[in-house]
Amino acid sequence: MYGQGKDWMTCRLAGFMSKKFMSAQQHYAVHEMETLAILEALLKWEDKLVGKRIHVITDHKALEFFKTQTRLSSRQQRWTDYMSRFNFDITYIKGEYNKVADCLSRYYESDTPDDVPEFHEYVQVDRELDPEGEDLPQQRVMEVKERVVEIRAMKDMEVRWSKRLLDIVEQRDAEAEELREPRVEQENNVNAPVNVTTGDDTLADSLGKAAKGNACPLRKEDTEEDRKLLNQIRNGYKDDKLFKIIIGNSKDYPLFSEEEGILRQKNVQGKDAVCFPQDRKIVTKILTDAHEILGHFGDQRTCEYVQRWYWWPTMVKDTRIFCRTCGKCQRAKTPNTKPAGKLHPLPIPARPWDSIGMDFVGPFPENNGMNYLWVVIC
Repeated sequence: MYGQGKDWMTCRLAGFMSKKFMSAQQHYAVHEMETLAILEALLKWEDKLVGKRIHVITDHKALEFFKTQTRLSSRQQRWTDYMSRFNFDITYIKGEYNKVADCLSRYYESDTPDDVPEFHEYVQVDRELDPEGEDLPQQRVMEVKERVVEIRAMKDMEVRWSKRLLDIVEQRDAEAEELREPRVEQENNVNAPVNVTTGDDTLADSLGKAAKGNACPLRKEDTEEDRKLLNQIRNGYKDDKLFKIIIGNSKDYPLFSEEEGILRQKNVQGKDAVCFPQDRKIVTKILTDAHEILGHFGDQRTCEYVQRWYWWPTMVKDTRIFCRTCGKCQRAKTPNTKPAGKLHPLPIPARPWDSIGMDFVGPFPENNGMNYLWVVIC
């Protein structure tokens, strides 16, 4: 544990760590293992400690005589040479008074044989101070070499998996790009909207016939079912809070266009999307078919798909609610996040900039190569 202050009991915590000994290190003498803990801390916070007066607090009394020892092994001499860079003294404090450090030293105590920590979680300072292994025990040298071989094998495996994942991501990106573009039929180059059954006909048939460019939605060759559906949409505008204001006054609203009583709005692809009154039956059927066609993707994909041909004011909200209540999704998709814990309110700050919160908001439309906003709150 690393703290800053006048004495060890009132200092403010600035950093802490806990590491595990490898099997060879566990056969070191007790005072050597305690010395490794000091070396690990000095190496980790070297940039903050060099040139400062340091007080080392330990619960191992023998370390108080570390600086006055005369009979040192070659390994201890190497350690002493590194520690001579620092201006420090060692003070013995009973473990019962230094409970925080005592707790950190038992961090890995409950590990089972199946728990294998990462390589960086082990004490490595003796190897870093003696990279050639001149003063390390042979068992320690062999142990390090075995770990290095394991790490290289794991990295090679990660590279292979990352390549496979990259291929999968590229494939999914290509599929997503295809989903963003309207489907084009080979025969007549007509955008194919979601098939929504309404009686004997489908909404796709009724509106797809008029989807050629900016063609009028009601044509002479349309059937009686087409006229019935389009009349149903026109009549629905009268009871819709938004569309009853726009219909007949579309020139005052540049985002909308009107053709023979049917409102349209430009979607993100620049195509005309038919504006639907919020008829729950039709909206529910649209979302049901779109959700099943896409293979029960989430609400964002489903909404993007529907937006190619249709638009109504609350479609994002309606799509989110629909996907959350989809029976198949509820049965097949289990949440992969841990349950949220209890809320622990932060202490009230005593002065400005005492407590700072930071977060990134976005992505936004790119501007000068940037698309995220960094928000800092005092």
